[in-house]
Amino acid sequence: MHRNPQVIQRIIHGQNYLLPYGQEIANQLRGVSINETVAYIWDLLAKDCSEEEVIDSCIAYYDIPPEEILEVRTDIHILLRDLICKNLILSDSLIAPSHTSLSISIAGLLLRLDGPKDAFCSSLYDFAKESPLQNPDLLLRVEMKHPGDPIGSTLILRNQQLDIYENDMSFRLQFPVNKQFREMEISKDASVCSLFCEPPVNSILQEELFYGIRYAFLYLALKHDLIMLHSASILYKDRAWLFSGHSGMGKSTHVMLWKELCNTPVLNGDLNLLGFQNDQPTVFGTPWCGTSGIYTTKCFPLGGIILLQRALEDSIVELSKDQRILQVNQRLISPNWTQEQFDRTLSLTEKIASEVLVCKLNCTKSPKACEVIKQKIDQTLL
Repeated sequence: MHRNPQVIQRIIHGQNYLLPYGQEIANQLRGVSINETVAYIWDLLAKDCSEEEVIDSCIAYYDIPPEEILEVRTDIHILLRDLICKNLILSDSLIAPSHTSLSISIAGLLLRLDGPKDAFCSSLYDFAKESPLQNPDLLLRVEMKHPGDPIGSTLILRNQQLDIYENDMSFRLQFPVNKQFREMEISKDASVCSLFCEPPVNSILQEELFYGIRYAFLYLALKHDLIMLHSASILYKDRAWLFSGHSGMGKSTHVMLWKELCNTPVLNGDLNLLGFQNDQPTVFGTPWCGTSGIYTTKCFPLGGIILLQRALEDSIVELSKDQRILQVNQRLISPNWTQEQFDRTLSLTEKIASEVLVCKLNCTKSPKACEVIKQKIDQTLL
């Protein structure tokens, strides 16, 4: 391994930096501040060195005690991998993580995920296709490197967990609270998505990627008239019934009451994908289910959406047409980054709410709550 010839070390007001120049600036390579260890490695790499030579030199230079050598060797290996991913040093000998390609189908949409082996959650494999997809609707590429700065992009949304930038060609999503997966870019036509990550490949990266993939999927899904509702769902009389409420409202408690009292299967513990199949409102299975761990790969006709409200007594509240639409729409987690997306989610919500039962259940956590809404559902089915 050796230095990138178009990266130089400079000290600016006492702080050590590795900075790109020439073509690497055009490539949007990002400069970084470095500590004493990286500066020492940079000096070593004035000539070609193997990974073992760099690690052995660091151990000798810092006089590492024997009982700490194994841990230090691992730390330096990760550090070297990071410098290579950032393209600050170059190497033909450092072995990159083996890659895998996973083809999946969700609600009829075909996705191909390319990335390091073990980067994808096991639940995604439940939606795998037996043969690779030749022309996926969306290609997702996991890239173990830093992206360039979002030049020419405009910040359109910001909260504690997410920043979204827009330019003519794409949306750039940044996740400031994440540890390893911090940024992704999806083309506006939803054909390609790059997910930028930092090593190593571990359970933290796997979980962060899982939810990053969800953002990309929901962007694609909306273009195909599919929206996702924050809700838990059950299967009753061959239809899916969704129970939606703010976090802590008791939707998980309610669906478990149904399971215990009516022996109804739980389809998804937290999120449900809604759309149309053969012009019928339908719930499609996805791997995303919050912390419940409960999901299905199948699809079912949608029976209705029950909006939960905590109360001292159990009762049904009928809603006006506009309230049915607005209150369901407010529980969606589909993209509403732009006016076009908002209009699309509102239109789809109106279409779905006009064809199925939508009502509010003022409820306790007692079995009576289940009995009250079951009676309403049975009347609707009649």
